[in-house]
Amino acid sequence: MASTSERDHLLDQELAPPPDPQLDYGTMDDPPPPGPPPYSESESLRRTTAVQSRRYQKGLLEALPEHRPISIGLFAISDSDIPPPPEGWLEFVHPEGQTYFYHPEARIVTEANLRIPAHVGSITFWANQVHSLVAAHGIELQESTELMLELDEDGLSCRYYFVDHVHRVEFWIDDTNTEELDIPPVTSTGHLKNVLQQHYWNHVEYFPMHISLPPSVEEELVASLTHGCIDFMTSNLTTFPYTADECQTFIKLFQTSYDSPRAKGYKNCVIARLWSELLSNYFLNLHGEPLARLSRTQQLLPDPDIQNPWYIRVIFTMFFDTPAQYLQTLRDLWVDEITYSSPWRKFITDMLQEWKNLASWAAVLLITALTSLSILILWTSSLSSFLTNLEQMTMIAAVLFSFASLASSVVLIHIHKFQKSSHAYDAAQYFRHAFHDSLGFQPLAIIFAMPWASFMWALISVAACVFLVSLRFSSVITQLIIWCLEIAVCVSIYAILQFFGKLKYLSDFELDMAIGAVRDFISTPWRVFRRRRRRAATISLPRHITSPRLSPRLSPPDDAV
Repeated sequence: MASTSERDHLLDQELAPPPDPQLDYGTMDDPPPPGPPPYSESESLRRTTAVQSRRYQKGLLEALPEHRPISIGLFAISDSDIPPPPEGWLEFVHPEGQTYFYHPEARIVTEANLRIPAHVGSITFWANQVHSLVAAHGIELQESTELMLELDEDGLSCRYYFVDHVHRVEFWIDDTNTEELDIPPVTSTGHLKNVLQQHYWNHVEYFPMHISLPPSVEEELVASLTHGCIDFMTSNLTTFPYTADECQTFIKLFQTSYDSPRAKGYKNCVIARLWSELLSNYFLNLHGEPLARLSRTQQLLPDPDIQNPWYIRVIFTMFFDTPAQYLQTLRDLWVDEITYSSPWRKFITDMLQEWKNLASWAAVLLITALTSLSILILWTSSLSSFLTNLEQMTMIAAVLFSFASLASSVVLIHIHKFQKSSHAYDAAQYFRHAFHDSLGFQPLAIIFAMPWASFMWALISVAACVFLVSLRFSSVITQLIIWCLEIAVCVSIYAILQFFGKLKYLSDFELDMAIGAVRDFISTPWRVFRRRRRRAATISLPRHITSPRLSPRLSPPDDAV
């Protein structure tokens, strides 16, 4: 690195467009620098990536808003006191509002406020240091390359990266690795290219106003959105990050957008953001690799070591194995720690509706159980026996289970009411927070099943109380009728749970056959009734009215369903 005196001398220099074109960091007669400066977290010039941009983590305003005088015809017939950009620099305003500066000759962009002389000197110094490093490595930068410099808050250190607008990648001018750059692990060089291309489009999104993108970029983007739209509409397990409605909206906006010079930067920003999102999705799903993920439930990484202790199995059994269903759904939503906003929103929306229904049912059951408990206490107040105590205990259990179902439903609705409109990042944060290191999603599945399991135990408690009360009847026939009805209800509920619990183990063909058999069984009486009605109508009415097939005038249109 340069000494303090050398740096003070460079800070006094101004940017001048050299022939190559680069910032003037020396002449060809000067001796080459001894070598590239070392890089580490303790050094002043460090590599960075476009993803690590701190543009959204700015500090507080240096000067607070205040009242100012307005001169005659300010900005109309008189010039303002806003200083112009430094010589050789152009100033642009990002569509989001952030200003940045671009040096066409040196091909440098920065968000540093170059209206401050000290920042101009700092950018000049660090640009010269980077180009010294380029010369030391004997690298010849093409005209399609662009350097990004980001000053740290103290102004004494700087971060940099290069981009190439032809190859559309981000790069650096010395060897490094993914761990130093905080890039996720990759499986191959082609996999690494996906993330470097994503970083390039992040750069274009942040600095879009001074570049021109070829038409093929937009055409390929629209083609990708079209394919994703069809894929989403025809598959429930697509890996495309946008829904069909979102894709159609994007395509429609591109079809109605303008190509004027004033709109170019805005369009570049939109195209870059979408390409960045798509390439991020390509990276996660190993797009272009031999083992690419073709379904969002397709697992490519080994499962973490999840334990299944005895108390979890006991709770699953006591909750009628309902947590197992939620557990499988949660695993499908978090395959290889990847989640998608659309399936997550649908799952949360369905869960919120289920909890609302359970809260309503539990509230009705709670009121009924409290009323029955009061009547039971008044009825058996003069009696004191084991049977009486057992009746009261079962009804109290029904009250407690109903209250547990109602309370857990209300709490879960309150916690998850904002998740139905959350994005993939919010869903990923939720899953990371809910995932237990040794138990996985089993505790969360138990919590999700608590309202339904509590409600079922409340019903069982009510049924037990009715059974105990029936023992007080002196008529054996009355007791048998009550017992038979209860047994019939319990067997029916058990059969329903067993049937639908085994649906997930059936193939698609077997599932269709089972559902068809149930549908035919239910609809058979109705079809017999309709057939009899038709025969009766055939006898009493003319043939052409009851037989549309023989009367072309009464046949349905071709587009009828």
